[in-house]
Amino acid sequence: MCLLAEEAKADVIREQETARKAIEEAPQVIKENSEDTEKFNSLTSEVEALKASLQSERQAAEDLRNAFSEAEARNSELATNLENVTRRVDQLCESASLQSEQQAAEDLRKALSLAEARNLELTTKLENVTRRVDQLCESESQEVLVKCISQNLGYDGGKPVAACVIYKCLLHWRSFEVERTNIFDRIVKIIASAIEVSDSYKVSDNNEVLAYWLSNSAMLVCVLQRTFRSSTMLSSKVRSCKSNLYKNIIFLNIYLLQFLYNVVSSLQSK
Repeated sequence: MCLLAEEAKADVIREQETARKAIEEAPQVIKENSEDTEKFNSLTSEVEALKASLQSERQAAEDLRNAFSEAEARNSELATNLENVTRRVDQLCESASLQSEQQAAEDLRKALSLAEARNLELTTKLENVTRRVDQLCESESQEVLVKCISQNLGYDGGKPVAACVIYKCLLHWRSFEVERTNIFDRIVKIIASAIEVSDSYKVSDNNEVLAYWLSNSAMLVCVLQRTFRSSTMLSSKVRSCKSNLYKNIIFLNIYLLQFLYNVVSSLQSK
């Protein structure tokens, strides 16, 4: 009986100790849950802001398309008028007397030349304005992308969100069809800066940053390689641009792996 009493007493003491530890750890768990909720709310607000910005850019693009359509209609009207003037010149050359016909034809040819020059000037200005507006819209979109990927976007269904966003933006901007992708250079700088900053913090944070950017860059390599294999009919210039971008991403992976190797070597030396 004494032995049973001692065991029961020991059980009560263990239960009391377990309850005491649970009570001591409860505030920390509540604090962590509160911080997670605040972070989630902050990210939700930022996503809503990005959605609003994207909607604004879409509306601006639609307005530009409408303006361009109106300009094309005006250009078509000018071309029709130009054809009518040319036809009138031919008719006058055939029906008028030789001297008056030549003089009238000369005057009309001058008018026609002026009209053609004016039409060419207007067309050139319109193309320049359209190109400039497109560049401004793309520049604004790039700033939104840079701001977005500067944060840890995490994963969705096991896939790194930042890599998916970067790839879709590059496709939308047709970055594979230009000689140099400045936006990718900025992305590389963002990744390098994030790694350098993480190096000044504790090792666990550093490893998390490296793992995050390694997964994103590896994802970019996979989707770009799949795109290259499905685009064998593209022009040599486009294939060359895509190849350069692919080499840049491979270089980024090598850079990240080298940085990881340096970190591991430093830890081993300690």
